[in-house]
Amino acid sequence: MLLYVGQPIKRRKRHRRKHLQNQEQCLMRGVYFKNMKWQAAIKVDKKQIHLGTVGSQEEAARLYD
Repeated sequence: MLLYVGQPIKRRKRHRRKHLQNQEQCLMRGVYFKNMKWQAAIKVDKKQIHLGTVGSQEEAARLYD
């Protein structure tokens, strides 16, 4: 068994968000972008309730309203 002393162990960086800089910023409450679609959700009694998945940010905001 060989041990290499003094060389750092290379580790993979996990949980990186891909293409985060290419995503559109959401300015509306209850609306977020996931899996290339806009989604709307609300929280009731500390539980998240999914309202729907749509193609645009404005439609998701209407679902939230």
